[in-house]
Amino acid sequence: MMLKLFWVLLVANFFKESFGSGANETTANLTESLHTPANRTFTKLPLRLGDSRSFHLSSDKANFFRALVNCQQAKFQLAAILSENDEHDLNYALEDVSDGSRFWLSGTQLIDTKEQGNFYWFSGGSPVIYTKWLKGEPNSQLGNKSCIMWEQRASVGTGWSNNDCLLKAQYICQTV
Repeated sequence: MMLKLFWVLLVANFFKESFGSGANETTANLTESLHTPANRTFTKLPLRLGDSRSFHLSSDKANFFRALVNCQQAKFQLAAILSENDEHDLNYALEDVSDGSRFWLSGTQLIDTKEQGNFYWFSGGSPVIYTKWLKGEPNSQLGNKSCIMWEQRASVGTGWSNNDCLLKAQYICQTV
């Protein structure tokens, strides 16, 4: 219960800083959704290098905050890509996804709202050191883009983009 309260307070603070007082209604809706159990499944992704962690692809779509909670409820964490080996494993596992597919990772700027541009892995709190940004990313065009996604784009291949945290997408969890 304390963990859920922590998430609600974190999200409420984010909305308050990002959108002003109009965020109260959105925060109330998010709080309500945290108490709604859902039947969701995760597909374990094959790993090329046999890492001790495993990645699991969600069957549902959620915003970044809900994805964090959903992974934790399943005894996972939202995935962090800490090395080139992790990236290769993920690319191998997702090589058959269609163009335009995108999945939440745990990278975010929400922890460091004073210094925009610094990303952290929410699942562990460590700074994002290894990166695989797509061409033109990260960018802040078209509003608040504070959360990292893995994405497949036909024109440039696979990599990361920063997006609006409220966008609904599938997500990738990892074993804790």
